[in-house]
Amino acid sequence: MNVKALFIAVAVAGAALANAAGLPWASDYKSAVALAAKTHKVVMIDFTASWCVNCHKLDRTTYLDPGVTKALAGVVPVRVDYDKENAIAKRYKAQALPVIVFVDAHQREIGRIVGYLDAKGFIAKATPILAKAK
Repeated sequence: MNVKALFIAVAVAGAALANAAGLPWASDYKSAVALAAKTHKVVMIDFTASWCVNCHKLDRTTYLDPGVTKALAGVVPVRVDYDKENAIAKRYKAQALPVIVFVDAHQREIGRIVGYLDAKGFIAKATPILAKAK
């Protein structure tokens, strides 16, 4: 197998793993809010951009961690592209990326995480935010 074929095989396997594990991302912001209202859950808005290196690092590491998945079982996660959905980013004052904003079903902010965190750090920051929502 040549290097190019090996690279493609690794990329495909990585994409399959990312799709098989991790968080059940909502398709868009409006559907996430609607689902949260219906299920009495918190919305976790992950503001991201194609150029955000640490956003992609969160996707490859933190969001795939089983502890993070378990800690976020009571949320509706949704990714919002900072560049394409700038009105939502402005609404929640998402300026430095990555920023993760937790909102209730009425779209009121209950907490935020700014910057990249590994799984342990993410759980430590998210747990008290989610406890406030109960």
